[in-house]
Amino acid sequence: MYSQQPYSKPPLLTDPSLVGAWLNPLTKGTFKDASVSQNNGTLNGKVSLYDSNDEAESLNQGYIDITTNYSFDETNDVTIAYSFKTTDTSQGASNAIGNPFLASSNGGSLTMATGVDNGKVTLHFYNGAWNKTSGATNVSDGVWHRLVYVFKSDATFKAYLDGKLEIADSSWGITNAHGIFSFLTQSGNRADGSISNVEIYNETKDENWINWDYKRRVPDPSLLLWLPYGDKDYSRYNRAIIGTNIAVGNKITLNGAASRIDAGSDILANATEASVAFWIKVDSLSGVQRMIDNRNFSIITLSGGIHFFSRLSIGNPTTPYPMPVSNFVHISATISTTGLANVYVNGVVVNPPNEDIGTLLPGTTNIFIGNNDTFSKGYDGKISDVRIYDEVKSPEFIQNLYKQTRNFY
Repeated sequence: MYSQQPYSKPPLLTDPSLVGAWLNPLTKGTFKDASVSQNNGTLNGKVSLYDSNDEAESLNQGYIDITTNYSFDETNDVTIAYSFKTTDTSQGASNAIGNPFLASSNGGSLTMATGVDNGKVTLHFYNGAWNKTSGATNVSDGVWHRLVYVFKSDATFKAYLDGKLEIADSSWGITNAHGIFSFLTQSGNRADGSISNVEIYNETKDENWINWDYKRRVPDPSLLLWLPYGDKDYSRYNRAIIGTNIAVGNKITLNGAASRIDAGSDILANATEASVAFWIKVDSLSGVQRMIDNRNFSIITLSGGIHFFSRLSIGNPTTPYPMPVSNFVHISATISTTGLANVYVNGVVVNPPNEDIGTLLPGTTNIFIGNNDTFSKGYDGKISDVRIYDEVKSPEFIQNLYKQTRNFY
C-alpha cells in the first residue's frame, strides 16, 4: 500500500552536522493549548526522538516549547527541514505569519518564524524591523509537504518546497545568535495542522541533498494519481474522484456506455513526460473505447488494438497491439520529453521501442478513466490499480510493478 505518511524513518545521527531531530515533536517538549498546562522538555546536543507508531501529530491551535539552547546559531550556516500538512489559509496582521510551524527566540524575544501565511510558505524574521518573505505555491491543500530552509552566514537564505526551489536567494540579515526553538507557535499566533520530521543541521545543504531528502520521505513523489481498486485516490494528493455508474470492489467495473471515473482537473497539465500503468480485463472490443483520456494523453482500443496517444487532437499514436480479451493484463505506457513512447503488456514492450509519437500536449479536459468527457467512448470491462506518473519509468520499474501486482489478478 502506498504510504500517505510524510516520511520514511530517516537514518538519523549518521550525519555529523545534525544537531537536532524530532520525528514526532510531541514525544518530548511541550504541548499546550488554552486548557492544557505547559510541560517543558530539555533537548541538548544530538537528539533523536521517535514515537512508538511513527505517526505525525495533528494540532489545533496548540504549541510545543523547547526552552534550552542547543548548538543552534542563527549567525552561522544552518539548514532547517520539516514536513507539514495544513488547510489553514489565515493571514497574519502586518508582517506576522498566520500559521507558524516553527519559531526561534533569543533572550525571550522572537527572532524568526517559519510556516504558512495566506496559503504560502513564509519566513518571518526580525533584523531591526519585522520582515516577511513568501513563496508562490499554494500549500494549504491538506497534503504533506517537505519544507527546507537554508540559512547562510552571509545573511541570505533560500527555501525549498518538496525538493524544488521556492524562495530564491533573499537577504535576512539576522543578528541574534543561539536561538531557542518552539514548535507550532509564534507570539499570539498558533499553527493549525500537522508537523513531523523536524531536523536541524549546522551547515548549509545543497540542492542535491535537498532533493534526496524529499524523495526518501515519499515512496514515489512522481505518482500523481493512484486508484488501487475503487474510486479513491491513494496517492499523497488524495484527489477528489467522482465515479459515475461504476461498480467497485476488488476491481472497478465499467459498462461501456454511461460509466467512468472523473479524476478532476488535468493532473498532467504541467508535465513534459509521463507514465501510466493499470490492470484491465476487456469484455468487449466493439467501437472505440478510451481507458485513460484527457483528449491528448490517451490510451484507447480501436479495431481490436491498443493505441497510445500523446496528442490525440493531432493523431499519430503508437503502432497498435492486439488487445487480449477476457483475461486480466497489465498495461503500461511512457512518453518522454522528446515524444518517444513505449507501450508494455505484462511488463514487455509491444510497440517499436522508443517510437516517436510527438511531445506531450496538455489535456483539454479532466482526466477520465473508462470514458471521455462526453460519455461517447466508454470502456467495457474491468480496470484496477490505475497509476499516473509525471516522469518516464524505466523498463525495469514497469516489469517489477507487473511482477509485484500480478498475483492479485
